[in-house]
Amino acid sequence: MALPIFKIYLVGLFMPELIDVPAPGVGTAIRGGVILYKYRSDIQAYWKKLQVMLGLGRVNVVVTGRAGSGKSSLTSLWHGEANDLAWVSPVAASTDVEIKPISIGDWTKIVHVIPGQNSRERILGMEVAFASKSCAEGVVHVVDWGYTTIRTSASVSALMAEGVDTIDKLRSVNLQKELNEFSEVCERIRNAAISGGLPKWLVIVINKADLFFNDLAKAESYYSPHGNSAFSKILSEKLTGVIGAANIKIEVVAVSSLTKKYSWNGVEISPQIVDVDLHRSYLRSFFDTVAHVAR
Repeated sequence: MALPIFKIYLVGLFMPELIDVPAPGVGTAIRGGVILYKYRSDIQAYWKKLQVMLGLGRVNVVVTGRAGSGKSSLTSLWHGEANDLAWVSPVAASTDVEIKPISIGDWTKIVHVIPGQNSRERILGMEVAFASKSCAEGVVHVVDWGYTTIRTSASVSALMAEGVDTIDKLRSVNLQKELNEFSEVCERIRNAAISGGLPKWLVIVINKADLFFNDLAKAESYYSPHGNSAFSKILSEKLTGVIGAANIKIEVVAVSSLTKKYSWNGVEISPQIVDVDLHRSYLRSFFDTVAHVAR
C-alpha cells in the first residue's frame, strides 16, 4: 500500500535526513520504497506523535486503575519522560486523561491514562476508550495489592474516622475498592465486545511490588486469571466467562514503578527491592510483556 503524500511530507518535516535526491531513472521509486520500508517504524512513530500533539487519532491502549495505584508514574517510565532530570513523581492524583505516544514493540501507540477518581473526565475517557466503533485494542489495568496511596488530607481524615487506623485495615479497604474498579473495567470490556469492539488483550500490572516482594507469589496468585480469589472470580464471572477466554489475551506481570516507603498513621513499610538492576528487570518485563501480547 502506497504511503499517503501527507505522511511523506511529515517524513521530510521531522526526519529530513531521510529525504535526499535519489539517482534518476527506475531506481528512484525503488530506492524511495526501500527507504520508506526501512524507516517505517520511525515514520509511524512521528505520525503518532503528531496526532497526539494535534489531539487526533483514536486511542490504541488504555491504562486503567484506581487513583493512587501508580498509573501516571508507570506510564511516565514507559514513555521515557521519567528519564528526564526535570521529571518529578506525581504528588497529586491526575484529574485529566493523560495522552502519550508510547513505543510498544516496533510500533508507537496512542495511550490514554484514565483518572482513577470519579469525575467527568474519567467518564468521558472510559466512553472514548471503550466506544463500540473505535474501542482500544488493549487494556493495561494497574493494581497494587492494597497499597494504594491516599493523597488528600480529607480522605485520610475520613478513613481514620471510620477506624481504619492500621495498614492492614487500610489494605482491606483498598482491596475492596480495587475490586469495584476492576469490576467496572470488566463490564466496559464486556459491553464493548457485545457492541463489536472487543479489545484484543488485557495486561494486569501488579504495581508497587517492592513493598511486598517477599510475598509476591501470594499477590500473583490473587490476581491470576486461574485463581479462586475475589479478583479472579470477577475476571471470570464478568469477563472471560461471558465473552470466552479465547477471545481476549490476558497476562499478569509484577512491576515496581517507583521504590518508596508506604506510610499510614505513623507506621512505615520500606521497599523490599533495593537492587537497581532488579528494579529495572521488572520494568523491562512489563515492557516486554505488553509488546508480546500486543503483537
